[in-house]
Amino acid sequence: MGVSNLIPGEVEDSGGELHFVVALNNFYAASTINQEFGDIFTGFDEASLIAAAGVLDNQSSFTEEEIQQAVGLLFSFSDFVNAANGDFLIGEGFTLVAFSMGQAIGTGTATATPGVAAVPEPATWALLIGGFGLVGTAMRRRRVTTVLA
Repeated sequence: MGVSNLIPGEVEDSGGELHFVVALNNFYAASTINQEFGDIFTGFDEASLIAAAGVLDNQSSFTEEEIQQAVGLLFSFSDFVNAANGDFLIGEGFTLVAFSMGQAIGTGTATATPGVAAVPEPATWALLIGGFGLVGTAMRRRRVTTVLA
């Protein structure tokens, strides 16, 4: 079963300022509004995440090492949000919270879609059953012994 969600780390540019936007489930989003980013996401600095996202937006002006560091930082933040802290996993509904501004900037829904298993075509079933029949026939067939006089 898969869940579609927004990747944490979308950068919002409003009024000349950059803000780190995170999608949280509605219950936890309500408790994060007007709180500091560092108090909620310990070990991560909002400014460095914004800078990392900026590096990925404009790759041509940065070195490969800087891009790798930015990718590592953003993915480690994503892992932190999605894995260790189930509190921040996105449920059916989510709220986009822009830190630094301390406000919710939008809401949305996520849809759970079950994976579809592959179903063999009738011709595949026919070949499978026919193959079993041939193997069974070969196993049951008695060996013909010849007697020499």
